[in-house]
Amino acid sequence: MLSSRIARANSRDITIEVHLTKGFPQGGVLSALMWILVADGLLKAMNSGGYFAQGFADDFSALVAGKDLTIVCEVMQAALRKIEKWCVDHGLSVIIPLKLRWSSLRAKVP
Repeated sequence: MLSSRIARANSRDITIEVHLTKGFPQGGVLSALMWILVADGLLKAMNSGGYFAQGFADDFSALVAGKDLTIVCEVMQAALRKIEKWCVDHGLSVIIPLKLRWSSLRAKVP
C-alpha cells in the first residue's frame, strides 16, 4: 500500500500536489493483481448490464455502437453513470473526463 507518497501534476506555471493515502504504486508487484481483482467486478457489472466493456493491463474501456449519434451519446452517458456509481459503491473514485476518448467510426455505404 502507499505511504508517504505525493503525486504532482505540472502544466506551464501551475503545479498541483496531492498526498496519496490509498492504492498501490504504478509498476508495483501487487498493482496488476489488485487491478484485476477490482476491475473484474466492474467488467462483470457492465457486461451483464448490456454494455460491452473490456480491461487490458491497467485500462478499462466501454464500447457503444449504433446508427443514431444522439442515442449512442445517451447510452454512453448511461454507461459512464453506471461506472461512476459502481466505483462510488466500492469506495473508489473515478475521474472520467481526464481519460475519456471518443471515436466515431463510419462504414462506407455503397
